[in-house]
Amino acid sequence: MLKNCPNCHQPVLEKDNICSNCGFNLEKYRQTFFTTGDVNASKTKEETPKPRRRAAYQQEFYPDKQNEVVKKIILWLRTNAMIVFLTGIILMVLTSFSPTLGWVTLIILLIWLYFVCDRSNEIEQYIVDRRLTELVNRSGSRVFNSFEDRENNAKTKRGEFIEHHPKVSQKLAQRHGRRIRLNYVQLSVIIMAAISLIVVFSGSGASVSELTNLEQVSISRVILTLATKSLGNGGTLTQALILFGSWLILALVPLFIIFAVLENTKKGKVKAFICSLIETAMLIFVVFKLTSVNTSTGMISQLANQFTSYVVTIGVAAYLLILSSIMTTILSCYNIFKKTDEGLNEEPKK
Repeated sequence: MLKNCPNCHQPVLEKDNICSNCGFNLEKYRQTFFTTGDVNASKTKEETPKPRRRAAYQQEFYPDKQNEVVKKIILWLRTNAMIVFLTGIILMVLTSFSPTLGWVTLIILLIWLYFVCDRSNEIEQYIVDRRLTELVNRSGSRVFNSFEDRENNAKTKRGEFIEHHPKVSQKLAQRHGRRIRLNYVQLSVIIMAAISLIVVFSGSGASVSELTNLEQVSISRVILTLATKSLGNGGTLTQALILFGSWLILALVPLFIIFAVLENTKKGKVKAFICSLIETAMLIFVVFKLTSVNTSTGMISQLANQFTSYVVTIGVAAYLLILSSIMTTILSCYNIFKKTDEGLNEEPKK
């Protein structure tokens, strides 16, 4: 509705065709800016399709002519759902053992279902299906109720324990309240320590051409074999203890590093670096002894001489272990001096 003249902005009436003040053609202005918009709005309303009902969408999936046998088969599958479910499980088991037997059984069952539905006037639930449904319901309820009862008992006992031990509950709450946020350096340290642990206990993957050691073995197995031979072939107890100690260092140090990094504290960072440094120093010392085995004497040199017969056997694993240990030490050292604004879970000051 036009209340003011667009030209002089003086008040006008709805029936005025020309402005009494400036002579502006109000009728033409209405036809251009108001009547056309109303017509377009009405056209838009007419052209907007009405939302279709769900029944109309469903009608698209219905066949032009419904086959009665197919309709009965679908109804039979819905009515005897438990038989269908258990038969499907049996067919899966049969197919896993013999695919041919499973497919033949499925085809026979489909043919049987077709003849049953073709000859039946009404589809009813079988007594077997009803009994199986009751059996599955009863058995399933017992199993799940037993789990729920155990969970409720555990919650009750936990509540009673918390009531009688408030200090323990406070410590647990503080521990669960912490969030472990690791940066990329800490994650790199964990990954390298895990690689060291895998290399120690896994096979090398190198091709073995030595006549005395024809199988691929791990570093852990080589060290334990040498320690056992030292005890069984008249070797000294000190040699065996050194070998067992080396095995413990290689096996436990990566675990200590991982747990120390997961602490996400300043102390944990220092612990991880010290453990990694000990492992790296031991490995460098062993490599030095292996390279100078012909010019050195003593108990350590004898062990190095025995270890050289297994160098080809462990293959690439030794190089990977040394490399991963050095990388772990470097990353652990960098992790100590790296400044982080968040992520450290220091103990709250009292």
